[in-house]
Amino acid sequence: MRNNFFAEKHPMFELFFFLFVVIVSFLFFSLVSVLIAIPAFGLTLDTVFNVMQNTDDPLSLSFLKYMQVFQSISLFVIPPLVMAWFYGGDFKEKIGFVKVGNINLFVLVALMMVSFIPFINFLAELNSKFPLPEKIIEREMLGMELTEKLVHASTIPQLLFNLFMIAVIPAVGEELFFRNFLQKYLVRITKNIHVGVILTAFVFSFLHFQFLGFVPRFILGLIFGYLFVWSGSIWISMVAHFVNNGLVVVVMYFISKGDIGKEIETVGAKPELLPVAVLSLMVGSSLLYVVYKHIKAKAALAGE
Repeated sequence: MRNNFFAEKHPMFELFFFLFVVIVSFLFFSLVSVLIAIPAFGLTLDTVFNVMQNTDDPLSLSFLKYMQVFQSISLFVIPPLVMAWFYGGDFKEKIGFVKVGNINLFVLVALMMVSFIPFINFLAELNSKFPLPEKIIEREMLGMELTEKLVHASTIPQLLFNLFMIAVIPAVGEELFFRNFLQKYLVRITKNIHVGVILTAFVFSFLHFQFLGFVPRFILGLIFGYLFVWSGSIWISMVAHFVNNGLVVVVMYFISKGDIGKEIETVGAKPELLPVAVLSLMVGSSLLYVVYKHIKAKAALAGE
């Protein structure tokens, strides 16, 4: 069994080492991804960066999706796996893959995330009213347009790929990165669970660089963070994260097919639908409490 490389080292050292691994992983795999893309997409070094500019071109969108997958894995999946190796011991335990509860718990978590959607939409609408510099608003509007193009799907294979790109990879990678490692470091450094969860949620939202959605993403980060704290298992927050992102992808698929109206994206956001947002908060919070009690009851039984 490997020894713990970080034994008797300060949590700040672990945090900076983690960030160093993130930078190295991102730079290395970015280079690898470009080298693979050149022959795979029929590009040259001169056209690699130009191809990303024309987002109306199917080739450009395919290339951007390819880069999105590569960069997400290099930033959020590889570094936690490398860190877990340095820690030694039980690899699965170090990356948070601890068994907890049963299928009922995961169903509860999924229902909770669905219940929160109108409230999250309401927060997004409030967030959009915040006074931000015009350049930031313009940049974010362009980013939202690009996101819509990237997640557009008219076939089942396209839908499945988008679920992999937008739901699976972020659910796995971002939860490993933010909850299982960054949050743990910040809790140890601040010596306060709540401060660690709040700081992690802030960083989680900030690093998406989408300030028109900062508040709802911050709240989601808090939910994911406390689910991990309560359960000690990354599976729970991964499921919550996957359901949240996956619903967006599936809804946009049915909108593009014309099966449902675009107004479903803003359920709870309009002033006349404020009661829906309030009900969403009440039901979602109640289910969150039920999830908490369920986790604690399972932990109590396991401790007997």
